[in-house]
Amino acid sequence: MCRERNKPETRLKNYQHFYFVRFSGDLAKRLNIEAALSLNYYKYAYKGLFPETNDQYQIVDFKPTWMPRVAASYLITPAISWRASVGRGFSPPTAAEVRSSDKIINTALQPETGWNKETGVRWQSSSNRFQLDISVFSYRMQDAIVRLSNENGEEFFTNAGGVKQRGVEAAVSAWILQPDTHRFINGLRLSSNFTWSHFRFDDYRDNGNNYSGNKLTGVPGETVVSGMHILFPKKFSFYLQHNYTSSIPLNDANTAYAKRYHLVQSKLSWEKSIFGTTRLQLFAGIDNLLNENYSLGNDINAFGGRYYNAAMPRNYYMGLNVQL
Repeated sequence: MCRERNKPETRLKNYQHFYFVRFSGDLAKRLNIEAALSLNYYKYAYKGLFPETNDQYQIVDFKPTWMPRVAASYLITPAISWRASVGRGFSPPTAAEVRSSDKIINTALQPETGWNKETGVRWQSSSNRFQLDISVFSYRMQDAIVRLSNENGEEFFTNAGGVKQRGVEAAVSAWILQPDTHRFINGLRLSSNFTWSHFRFDDYRDNGNNYSGNKLTGVPGETVVSGMHILFPKKFSFYLQHNYTSSIPLNDANTAYAKRYHLVQSKLSWEKSIFGTTRLQLFAGIDNLLNENYSLGNDINAFGGRYYNAAMPRNYYMGLNVQL
């Protein structure tokens, strides 16, 4: 990787513009087709400010990139719909990635590009009491940008070659007890979201190491977020959420992992309208109910194994909201 060391203080400017055209049409009120095409231009310029001033900006200009996308959705029945899409993505490096905390202008950093294919089905009952949504996707990314850190703990970024991203996303929700003020439990709603991510490096070599086939750093293989919402009389409500996150690879070599964890959160709230249009809400809750020992905001590819940022143990909160 070639990176240009610049002055401690620099000025960095981003320039981006694009041309975009889109077509959308409905056939027989059942089939919707959409096609879009954009041409993207991106470049950035930088110069040193301190301790030596350079009046001339150095310009890094990327080739114009076409981004096509085609999508369709079809209403199979009034309750079931199908959708599919194919599109090309383009994501240039951000200013924080070009000039990261190591204060080096990384002129070798290239935009991420790739093709994404996705299809899915959605079903909902006629009363909207039950809902189910499931989709599968496959994304082949080129020049994926990954985070690294040096011996001083300063971060910098590099392109990791290709990444194959395949996955499944599903969401289900149901009103077990539909809202009704004549019961002690006015309403009960359950929901759950599941994500399976099979993300792997493809043709990624760095400093003589071949990471091809390894899991993508910082991405858990599975996450499941489930919730229960209970409505009580007098505008009292209770919410309980469980978040399961599987182990997370913390370096490109996949030799260090953050362990899986179960995070449980609960919240009790009460609402009341006062003075006509003013609404008052009191709430209290518990975070990390199981007192899990886990890490949030892991430092990916951290030098010396300094990956972890400990999250709060079991903690409590309460608050007041007033809406006018």
